[in-house]
Amino acid sequence: NYYTSNGLSGSQVFDIKEGKEGTIYFATYGKGVTILKDDSLIIINEENGLLSNWVTRVLVRLNGDVIFAAEKGDLSAIRNNKIINWQNEIGFGNSSVWGLYESKDSTLYIGSYKLFRYKDNVLDEFAHTDSYSSKISLQAIYAIEEDNEGRLFVGTLNGIHELVNGKLQKLKVDGKKYNNSAVSILTAKDGTIYFCSENGVIVKQNENFEFLRKEHGLADSDVWSVFEDSNGIIYFGTRDQGVSIYYPNRIETYRNSKITGNSITAINKDDDDKLFFGTPSGLFINRDGVISSILKNRTINTIEIGNEKIFVGTNEGFHVLQNGILKNYNLVPNPSALNKVWSIVSTDEDEVLIGFQGGLYIFNKDKLTNLSSQKVHNQYIQDMLLLSDSTLIIGTHGNGVSFYKGGNEINFTTENGLSNNIVNCLHQTSENLILVGTDQGGLNVIQNYIILKNFTIDDGLMSNTVKDINEDSKGNIYLSTSNGINILNNIMDSLTLRTITRNDGLVSNSCNINATYIDKKGIIWIGTSKGISKYNPNADKPIKSPPNIYITELEIFNKKYPLKKLKKDNGLNYDQNYLKFIYTGINLSAPDKILYKYRLSGVDHKWVESKNNNVQYTSLDDGNYTFEVQARNEWGYWSNPTSLSFVINHAWWETWWFRLTIISVLGFMLWLAFQYRLSYLLKLERLRTKIASDLHDEVGSLLTQISVNADSLSYTKDEDKRKEKSSFIRAKSSEVINMMSDVIWSIDSRNDNLESLVDRIHNFAQSFLEQKDIALNLSSDIQNLQKTLKIDFRQNIMLIAKEAINNSVKYSDCSKIDIIINYKNDNFELLISDNGKGFEMQNLKKGNGLKNMKMRAKSIGADIHFKNENGFSIRLTKTKL
Repeated sequence: NYYTSNGLSGSQVFDIKEGKEGTIYFATYGKGVTILKDDSLIIINEENGLLSNWVTRVLVRLNGDVIFAAEKGDLSAIRNNKIINWQNEIGFGNSSVWGLYESKDSTLYIGSYKLFRYKDNVLDEFAHTDSYSSKISLQAIYAIEEDNEGRLFVGTLNGIHELVNGKLQKLKVDGKKYNNSAVSILTAKDGTIYFCSENGVIVKQNENFEFLRKEHGLADSDVWSVFEDSNGIIYFGTRDQGVSIYYPNRIETYRNSKITGNSITAINKDDDDKLFFGTPSGLFINRDGVISSILKNRTINTIEIGNEKIFVGTNEGFHVLQNGILKNYNLVPNPSALNKVWSIVSTDEDEVLIGFQGGLYIFNKDKLTNLSSQKVHNQYIQDMLLLSDSTLIIGTHGNGVSFYKGGNEINFTTENGLSNNIVNCLHQTSENLILVGTDQGGLNVIQNYIILKNFTIDDGLMSNTVKDINEDSKGNIYLSTSNGINILNNIMDSLTLRTITRNDGLVSNSCNINATYIDKKGIIWIGTSKGISKYNPNADKPIKSPPNIYITELEIFNKKYPLKKLKKDNGLNYDQNYLKFIYTGINLSAPDKILYKYRLSGVDHKWVESKNNNVQYTSLDDGNYTFEVQARNEWGYWSNPTSLSFVINHAWWETWWFRLTIISVLGFMLWLAFQYRLSYLLKLERLRTKIASDLHDEVGSLLTQISVNADSLSYTKDEDKRKEKSSFIRAKSSEVINMMSDVIWSIDSRNDNLESLVDRIHNFAQSFLEQKDIALNLSSDIQNLQKTLKIDFRQNIMLIAKEAINNSVKYSDCSKIDIIINYKNDNFELLISDNGKGFEMQNLKKGNGLKNMKMRAKSIGADIHFKNENGFSIRLTKTKL
């Protein structure tokens, strides 16, 4: 579609013409001209050379010039891709122009308030010699057209004029001069001329005229424009009611003012070509155009012709017309609803079967015999069918369909497969299929007493209420329904189905029961609630050109997405996977009968047929896709598919680079874990080695001392020395035990928290200081007692605490030791101080105590400070345990 928003110069398009190489010219009233060429829109107006923006007509001349006529008489032209002042070139004055036409001999006619002719570079006012010449010169000329014989017709506000022998004269329609305005004229390919006016369309075929107005099916009688497509279909543009589509000679409405009932309930024709029409107002007979009526004020339900007699079924009973004499028969003694006759069948034995609301009668030699109690159940008979093998098929109103032969009955109802128990009509096809049309149940197909198929609106029927069934000589099945006509072919294999509705010219979609008839010429007469339509299948030529199909819009999450952007980029994000494709098939002859089929590669395994012009796909995975769609016209001709290819990109976490990054990160993490594990194992090994080394050095030294002193006990006889050595051995043994206890405590994972460390320091200090009669004051402020500690941290803190306490006892000569342990906000602090005299730093430097504490603090990443003032104190701090 083209709008002002996407390039059209104006929204009021007065004229459209096609030039060479497919160039399209749009006359936009007040906005100049828009030219469509190679999918690009070009605007020409007063700013770039056009004489006026108020363009009303466009004419593409035989010599290639394109003429633009404006409302104020300005005539511009495009010649050799340049805009010229054609008005000055031909010497045309300032007079509004509404009509332009070029004849086959290159004569140009210009319609204004006068008719002008331009030929051989000479412009002159057309001469008028009849009595209406003065009137035509005063009226606006809107349409100029030639017929196939070269006769010129001019449409004005004062009627239609024809050029005869060089003179313009009023056109006579049915002997009378036509004075209504004519704003558009078309000469069709078959020579038929269409004059469009405010009072309908005049159709001229040879010298015969026919009117088309709203009552004939036009959307409105005020018709402004007319167009013929390549298939010979005519399009009428109305003033306010859109476009009407007309199929010449295909469907026509049969009307006669003497037929008072618009609803046609029955149709038949005898061998003398007399037409019989049943209505709610009686039976009408058309003999060579002369209408007569009988059975007035009676509702006619069915008409049967046989044995040179006319049999009529009405609401009041059964009637026989022979040689102009009418006989009436009541099927029940008193007037009753049971007298309603719905079906009449003549047999080869001069008998007539009468199906009525109370059962079945047989009529023979003016005698009625009731068969309801003998062969047929007492039931409401709607239609009957007598086969060549004497099988009688009866369709009922409420009891399904029954087959009678040789005294046997086979009944089909909804209980054994029939779609509905109300049967409206029956038909035997040329292939010996029995078709059963039902009320609200569609069409049933029966063969050899088996229900083979059931067709409903889901299969394409216009309605599930089938009113009548007929078949032509070509095997086409015509179903009259409550919503138009269906034409079926190949119902048992590759069904094709077409429709005829009011949009196609049918006088009404509401068809009546058993009210269709096919005459000898193959014309189908269709009785509806609003009159008779005649359908000529021979004039209904197949349209072999399929619809043009376009993908017009794309929506992502119900928001429009530019097709041009998708075609350019070809890619969508992973989260743009909720798509709706909107497509349009252009089939001007029957836009409501377009059928689509589509498929999306990777999603639809086969083509999906639909009447909708859109389809939605949700949660599409990433990948490459191609959406294809085709359109089919009412004759079954499919267009070539149009397609749209696109890619839904991978989510960023599914891309190769992301996967490579993840693999690299995982590999690096595994490498780090391995390195950490290796480092931990090496560290643990070093710790074990250190513990083993310490045990070897310290415990070995102590054990050596114990061993030496133990040996000396054996030869020392001095009792004091023996006691001294025994005390020494006990002391050293105790040191060994404490040292081993410290090692075991440090490597036990159950002790890897702050609570265990505080308890260990407290227990050691308390037991050690009690022996020395030194007071202990231990306090702690710990935020998380269960904070996990590493082995080396616990071991070194414990050793530093023991060393500090031991130094205070040994060198400071104190009476009290204070221990403070704090842990807050991942900051650890150990403070040990005494109230002694402090140390002689010179003597301490000779030992390894302070060095060991510094070394241990450094190994765990802690800071340690010593203070030798008012006693001795150490302060150890560490962040991020």
